[in-house]
Amino acid sequence: MAGAAHEASADLGALRAEVEANLRKASRMIDELNRRWPVAAPALEGDAAAVALRGVANPLARLVAAGVLVRRGATNRAAIEVAVDTASDQGWRRPLLAWLTLQRTLAEQAGDTAAADRLRRRIELVAGQR
Repeated sequence: MAGAAHEASADLGALRAEVEANLRKASRMIDELNRRWPVAAPALEGDAAAVALRGVANPLARLVAAGVLVRRGATNRAAIEVAVDTASDQGWRRPLLAWLTLQRTLAEQAGDTAAADRLRRRIELVAGQR
């Protein structure tokens, strides 16, 4: 039994290292996109960011683009809603939790306690805490 636990720990460690390496690679790719993509943040004011995201056909690419917009500070509640809907429609629980958490944070910062409470309950439901 101890051998199986040790092997599982080693497998988990290898998986964790692989995930961390992939996250670093994704971060470098996003940085490269930010350098090469000549779209300035002010160019995507209002609903333009949400409209641009809806125009991305591939759901994974749509979420990556939403992440790039967030890093650039060129997003708003409507664009984040597109990302939430995309993750939800695909059944991607972890990305959905990340986008819902961002949505809740923005609602709290805006003083919208009703929305923040609704989002907190949705996060708990998605996370399986209810």
